[in-house]
Amino acid sequence: HASSHRILFGQGRRVIDTLNDACVPHPFAVTSHPTWGDPVGRPWTTGLQLSHSTEAVLWGSWIKSNLVADLPVKVAALVRAAAFGVAYESTFRDWADANPDVVAEFVAVSHSTAPGATVANEMATIAASDPDVFISMTAGNPCVLAIQEADRSGITETAQALFTPSVCKTISGTMEPAGDASEGWLV
Repeated sequence: HASSHRILFGQGRRVIDTLNDACVPHPFAVTSHPTWGDPVGRPWTTGLQLSHSTEAVLWGSWIKSNLVADLPVKVAALVRAAAFGVAYESTFRDWADANPDVVAEFVAVSHSTAPGATVANEMATIAASDPDVFISMTAGNPCVLAIQEADRSGITETAQALFTPSVCKTISGTMEPAGDASEGWLV
């Protein structure tokens, strides 16, 4: 699966560059990866969704604006071990490094993208770090698992803010399957 993702992603880059070199509009690509949201480098291509990079900056901005009395905070993240998660993680890490008065420490723990993989061990590691803020930087079934494991491990009781990414915002696909553990999560 990982190698097929790299092949498809590589082909997507060739297409996006060809279209942009020819100044052919390529609107609303169904993705939120930052490659498809680069108005300077690829002005003829726009993504349909908020880019992962923009979302990561918004998380930081929310923390800065809403947890003022508790700054700086420790932030922990469950990160999908793929380009998707790397985009979230690297942008948030850059934002945190530029804002040490907001984020005292950033703990990122990667999770497997293998079918059937759980996130229990990764979430136990995150819980042990006792974060003030938890961010799920994942997609698909791990969205549900992260919410449930955050509840089981006590993160939901001690963290001041819990974020799930916009790709995990559906009621029927994420929140209902996560059950009562989905209460209080921010998107």
